[in-house]
Amino acid sequence: MNATVDSVPPTMFRRVLDFPLTCLVLEIALVAVPLLFARDLGWTLAVRTHDALVQIPAAIAIAVLGCVWYAGYARIVARRRAKDIETAAAPRSMAAGTALGCALQGTIALLLFAAGALQVSVGGAVLAALVAVASALMSSVIEEIVLRGIVFRNLEALLGSWAALALSAALFGALHLGNAHATIAGALAIALSGGVLLAAIYMATRSLWWVIGVHWGWNLTEGAVLGVRVSGIDTPGLLHSVPIGPAWLSGGEFGIEASVVTTLVCLIVAFWFVLRARREGRVVGPWWQRATHPAIA
Repeated sequence: MNATVDSVPPTMFRRVLDFPLTCLVLEIALVAVPLLFARDLGWTLAVRTHDALVQIPAAIAIAVLGCVWYAGYARIVARRRAKDIETAAAPRSMAAGTALGCALQGTIALLLFAAGALQVSVGGAVLAALVAVASALMSSVIEEIVLRGIVFRNLEALLGSWAALALSAALFGALHLGNAHATIAGALAIALSGGVLLAAIYMATRSLWWVIGVHWGWNLTEGAVLGVRVSGIDTPGLLHSVPIGPAWLSGGEFGIEASVVTTLVCLIVAFWFVLRARREGRVVGPWWQRATHPAIA
């Protein structure tokens, strides 16, 4: 009996746990599902209070919980450094990502306004806009941890960067089909714009702070500032903006994220980040083509 036990390499169990497919399943079950549940339950309870002074700290608390849970799981269970969410890199990477997200959304809005596809008027409630900023932060943190920190990272370790980019982008688009005013065209646009862009940025930077910042800057500019629908969801902002004209140009009922202008702008920026990832040697092949499993994030 002892001979049989001794014949098993002591690292075999660990190797099984560290295999990308095992990691993907465990992280979905033990990180993604609890965080999504906490977000939905916590935000639902906060919204029911109809009190911005409850909703804002609740959203921030859920965002902090997401970061701590993800990093804690990596350190304690997976026994790896969560380099993609280390706090030392947070201020600079988060600021850069947020600036890019705001700039992208602002540029798209200006292009649509110039094309007569976006009607903008002075609108909104300051307090409601602040709630939108906080809820955008919460959504950005949880969604980026799940879709880039868990899904993309583990799919990349298993299938390589290109397959991970395509599959995570498709999932990102599909998840928006449950939103109000959602259409197949809108989901496809989300996949090609946000899904590809955020995956490309993560691939190039290996930083969750970068993609959280881009996602947050995008949503807060679109919702809290412009007051246009965010992925089909009505969001009060400092301004009130309504897409007008043909849906392929304006985005229609779903919002400007479904516009062909948004898709083209995001794909151009995504292409730049893909080139950066290739230049810096951060494009990963599938696991069966690698002699050793690389350290990814």
